Amino acid sequence: MNRELCVRYFLPAGFALCLAACGGAEVGPHSQSCTISRNDAGANILVCPDGTTATLSNPTVIGGTTNCTIQAPDGGAKKIVCSDGTEVVIPTSGGSAGASCAVVSNGDGTSTMTCPGLDGGTVTLTVRNALSNFASKTADELAALDLKVTITSITIPATGKPVVAFKVTDMNSNDAIAGIPAADMRFALLKLVPAAKGNDTWVSYMAADAKSTPGTETAAATASAINGAVVDNGDGTYVYTFAKNVADAANAGTTYDQAATHRFAMQVSQTANGLQVFAPLNVVKDFIPATGQDVTGTTDKVDPAACLDCHSSFRAKAGGTGAFHGGARYDVRYCVACHNDQRRFTPLSDTGTTPVVDLDAPGVVDPTTGQWAGTAALVNGEAFVNLPVFIHKIHMGEELSLKGGTYSGISMPYETTYPQDIRNCDKCHRAPAAMAGNFVTKPSRRACGSCHDGTSFAATLPAGRKLHTGGAQADDSAC
Repeated sequence: MNRELCVRYFLPAGFALCLAACGGAEVGPHSQSCTISRNDAGANILVCPDGTTATLSNPTVIGGTTNCTIQAPDGGAKKIVCSDGTEVVIPTSGGSAGASCAVVSNGDGTSTMTCPGLDGGTVTLTVRNALSNFASKTADELAALDLKVTITSITIPATGKPVVAFKVTDMNSNDAIAGIPAADMRFALLKLVPAAKGNDTWVSYMAADAKSTPGTETAAATASAINGAVVDNGDGTYVYTFAKNVADAANAGTTYDQAATHRFAMQVSQTANGLQVFAPLNVVKDFIPATGQDVTGTTDKVDPAACLDCHSSFRAKAGGTGAFHGGARYDVRYCVACHNDQRRFTPLSDTGTTPVVDLDAPGVVDPTTGQWAGTAALVNGEAFVNLPVFIHKIHMGEELSLKGGTYSGISMPYETTYPQDIRNCDKCHRAPAAMAGNFVTKPSRRACGSCHDGTSFAATLPAGRKLHTGGAQADDSAC
């Protein structure tokens, strides 16, 4: 991925830099502040919030690349000095404005920096990105990784196959990380469907059609019908092209709407002998394709950090595992990639040794005992493993009314004990979630019926249920 940035050098202590994007649409802010710091080896490291890093190291030449260092001679002007003899004096323009330099990634772990010279011309030099390779790391080094993924662009071209450019860095060392195996990456794309008289719902494109259950794509070096291709640029930047054509309504889980809020979701993880090789990472970015606007967080009703406050083991540590999916999926915003309302399309069957059943269907629940045979996938008109229903039921636990059979996902949520008062809603529904207060201001049948499963809002009362005290409700408008 090549992109040009305008870099402005300033003289105050800390050598702060300011970057502004010069071209190309990006999802996210278009200006950033960068700093130069010295690492343990004595190299000056340029670090930017978008994950851009470059090493201005002690003057040596590695593989034909000129490495440079910032020097400030006593009484002299600050300058960049490179091992090939190139020197760039940093003009002050009155002591604060600095000089504008263009920096372009070469896609090979180096960047070319072009700065104005004192004679009116330009000076060009090459800096080596702070980079390390995943494949060359020892087991201990992999275990110590604390990865960060920065999304630099998301586009949905005419092919209908989304293209995502991103950079991977290690937050411990600020090194860009190249060489991450394609199979360690999973991807999904969803659309938020607002409801005028009910709950808004995330719907995934990663389904065979509009009546199929969703999933994720696993990256591959070469694209296939089910795996998108990831390109490793060798400098810590990658480009993933989805296999799914989101514009093909007949073969996607929902209809493409470029004006709608979309969610890009990504997982980076690797296991060996069932244990995580490094701490897994979940990445989420919400955006509007038509404008490229970053709207991450604007529709959140739950603080993602709240889950890990109580359930720290949900995200596995290196050499360990976690409570769900080996500890690789821990961010509720990522969980909706699979745990959404599309799970209602799980095939229901009244045959076999463990049929999948709808608890609202006639004859499924014994009206006296409240028990049923098979695995419940639907209840009160909702998919059990749709995340809001799923989470509420687990936390209601032993206070649930319907007991005696099993569910998909968590087989017997009614045997789960919960150490806090179930009314402690704001433990999860809290700031910084932008819509945290919805549980008070916008109650819904989905949320209320998840915990109060003995209550039904249907005009025809299912067996083992009692009618909602406010009567049957076809939507949430009266809630």
